[in-house]
Amino acid sequence: MGAYASYYYGHWFLEYQSQEYFSNLRIHTMCGTTVLLLFLPRLIWKIINPEPHPDPAPRWQHLAAKASHFALYFVLIAAPLSGWLGTGGRQVNFFGLFSVPTFRGTGFFDSNFAIERGITFQEFEIPVDFFHKQIMGEWVV
Repeated sequence: MGAYASYYYGHWFLEYQSQEYFSNLRIHTMCGTTVLLLFLPRLIWKIINPEPHPDPAPRWQHLAAKASHFALYFVLIAAPLSGWLGTGGRQVNFFGLFSVPTFRGTGFFDSNFAIERGITFQEFEIPVDFFHKQIMGEWVV
């Protein structure tokens, strides 16, 4: 929620590419990184621990519950991960604790995408940014 609030605050109330805008964008990025870091232990917990025996209910309710859990897990991993993958800018200082490098800054893109597939980061970034900003940002909310 903090990531969406900080993004729309910057979009509506701050001058584009001002110092305040970029400070607000760092808050957005830190919130997204927090979601990703808190979700990973939850995912590991879900994989390790077996599900309890389901309550008696109609089959469609069990399917709807599984579908909604899958959709929630997908959004919780896809939104922050696509934001990180599409970041070509500066690394993020995570609340003064450590720095999170950009995907481009890790060298993984250059070694696995640029050389082997022959694409530039700008070509890679277009669909990732569309997914993060349009699909996750506008359609999902």
